[in-house]
Amino acid sequence: MENQGDAYWGWGPFASLMLSADAGADLLNADSWTFSNELQHTDDAIGSTAWLEGNAVVAPDGSMKNILRMAYGGDDKAAVVSVSDDGSKATFNPAKDIIDLPGAGKKFTIRYDSLSARYWTLSNYVLSEDRPGNNDLGGVRNTVVLAWSEDLVHWTIKDTLLHHPDVKYHGFQYLDWQFDGNDIIAVSRTAWEDETGNADSQHNANFLTFHRFPNFRYERAGEDTGVRACRWQGGAESAFALTFDDGFKAHYDYAYPMLEKYGIRGTFYVNSGKLVRKGQKPLERYGFEEEFCEMGAAGHEIGSHSLTHPNLTAIDMETLRKELGQDKENIERFTGRKCLTHAYPYCLHNETVDKAMTSYYIAGRAGGNVANDVPSDPDGWYSTNSELLTWKYPRSLENEKASFMEMKSKIDGLDGRFGVVCIHETLPFNLLSTSNTYEVATTEWLEDMCAYLSELRSKGKMWPAPLADIVRYAEERKNLRVNRYDISGDSIAYEFSTWLDTAVYNVPLTLEFSVPAEWEAVRCIVKSGEELVSDSVYSSADGRITVNAVPDKETVLLVKDKSNAIGSADAVAEALAGFDAVENIVYIKNPDYDVFCEIYDAAGRAVKSARCRASALSEINVAEMASGIYVARISASGRKNVGSFSFAKCR
Repeated sequence: MENQGDAYWGWGPFASLMLSADAGADLLNADSWTFSNELQHTDDAIGSTAWLEGNAVVAPDGSMKNILRMAYGGDDKAAVVSVSDDGSKATFNPAKDIIDLPGAGKKFTIRYDSLSARYWTLSNYVLSEDRPGNNDLGGVRNTVVLAWSEDLVHWTIKDTLLHHPDVKYHGFQYLDWQFDGNDIIAVSRTAWEDETGNADSQHNANFLTFHRFPNFRYERAGEDTGVRACRWQGGAESAFALTFDDGFKAHYDYAYPMLEKYGIRGTFYVNSGKLVRKGQKPLERYGFEEEFCEMGAAGHEIGSHSLTHPNLTAIDMETLRKELGQDKENIERFTGRKCLTHAYPYCLHNETVDKAMTSYYIAGRAGGNVANDVPSDPDGWYSTNSELLTWKYPRSLENEKASFMEMKSKIDGLDGRFGVVCIHETLPFNLLSTSNTYEVATTEWLEDMCAYLSELRSKGKMWPAPLADIVRYAEERKNLRVNRYDISGDSIAYEFSTWLDTAVYNVPLTLEFSVPAEWEAVRCIVKSGEELVSDSVYSSADGRITVNAVPDKETVLLVKDKSNAIGSADAVAEALAGFDAVENIVYIKNPDYDVFCEIYDAAGRAVKSARCRASALSEINVAEMASGIYVARISASGRKNVGSFSFAKCR
């Protein structure tokens, strides 16, 4: 604590002291308490003017320390006062007892976590972009970071937890917090705008805000964790979204079948106020709710294009919220699925529209070029570009091919980015004359697009996907955190978290794992809670394997495969063997030579074996074996490996 001395109020003459009592003492008895001497602030090399708001912390060697905030115009220095074992004497040497601690120019709290064997703090560290031209970093409180240390001396920033770009009227300060299982819970005195405008200042807060920071021990994905998220799903180099505007009947009749033919999922932006139910008279060329519901069930995204297609920048706030909110509500009602992204009518939006959008959608699609970089700030998703298609005239099949070739060159130039095109009504070339809607696309052009995207996908170069999936994948990848457990020398477990809303952000990430060099084969088990998602054996000749998993939901267990079962499990299962879960029988469909079957449990122990004669159907009864995951390894004479397959015995 600090003693102000005789002054009733002021800044600077704070004397540091420690008040302590034995753990088992009667804390209501004044005689139980020991006061240390008072240490007056002293001159130091950094030119500080005061110390205050200290933390009583037990150091790794068991000694007591009081770590104090220092006021000196900067941001990252703390004083370490040592306290004797009996609590009576406090000492400080300004030449050696000042440490670097991010954000120590403001109040901070330090706590020790025995699970990670680290000290942790939440502090108001000043980001690099907020430092230039600011002579009092002690007053900048627009950011909260999570930092850790193993020795109380050397500190590392792990994550930025809270941030607002404005330093004058926004602040998170005087945080108090506790560990809550895998999470940190915190309360902050927060300066933020309200119905009257901004707070008086960043210091004079107008809110108490409560926060939960989940899975705080998880590390950012990277070399230290042995896993990274691929740029795009499936390890693709780039991503691409085919988006269709307005909700035309032709989207169901022509675009939807074309996408299904090539196994590509697209995004269909509808004006829900122009859709009707089957049995009702359709409005002009617009479609039916049931048809878009079917498309959503098939994996296509049904997004918002506003209720009635107004210019959103030219309407009042009440109407704007109705156009955005009611459209979302309608779409979610008739599809039974979340409506996550919006396409601005006429591709027009402004700051007011973007701010309203954040209450309803995770992204907004505008106009512009086909290529997009993943934005560093989530607000950047509200300005997602798309190529607003125009066509070569006069319209002819030859010119349709030329239009496709122009788009093909833009696709080829994505180079790791994601592309978006804005398509309107879509009709066969011979029906173009039946519509006078805006820039109608032809199914001939669309088929060329789908065929090319499918070709790139087969080569691992492209991930064609709904825009909402692209947005969610990119945000999950950016925010991925990993908790790695080295269970033994032969098994590693991984848990994943993103700190995002799991009801929205639940797209599988493609994860590349580094495995120990001596593991020639790896068994990978993916689980969702207690439910088995997949169980496969991979060759790890290059020291890496790639697996899909949903963060915050699925876990991955890598096990050194001691059965040496390398190869295509599916091919082996189809050609030679299988498991009858009802009868608890492993069956071997023998080829024209004898084979030997060995069954291994999850720990790699052989639990059953049998010789299976040539040209006969052999059955191995495993009813007596415990429930669990097993690998059956099949080898021929001379123990030559033929293949393997895994199976789950549930009873």
